[in-house]
Amino acid sequence: MSRRAFAVKPEGPVVAGALFQAECVAYTTIGERLFWLGSCPAETPWRAFGWITRRAASIADQLDPAYARPVHAWLADSHTHARIVEQLDAGTPYTFTICEGAVRYALTIAPDGAIGQAHLLACEVST
Repeated sequence: MSRRAFAVKPEGPVVAGALFQAECVAYTTIGERLFWLGSCPAETPWRAFGWITRRAASIADQLDPAYARPVHAWLADSHTHARIVEQLDAGTPYTFTICEGAVRYALTIAPDGAIGQAHLLACEVST
């Protein structure tokens, strides 16, 4: 397993009371390039989850239909969404990875301060 070099992300807003951080990055499996696509501090896991679902829907709209289908299925799975929020409430990060050829989009929610390590693990696992 190789470790990826991460791009330095712009500093996001500091939000008092934010307990979770949601973030989206894109990276390539060839050439190991990473692109920071945005983040959102949130007070609750549901708000952070809402942000990554909106980002996932936006990404899916830009994909070829074959690559978008699994994203749309994930977006429609409310039972899985509830389990993800329970996992976040327990302090465990969650990453949803969208694959399109050699490009991966990692949408991660983690307790505030743990997002970098969660992305690193997600990028290692999904290559």
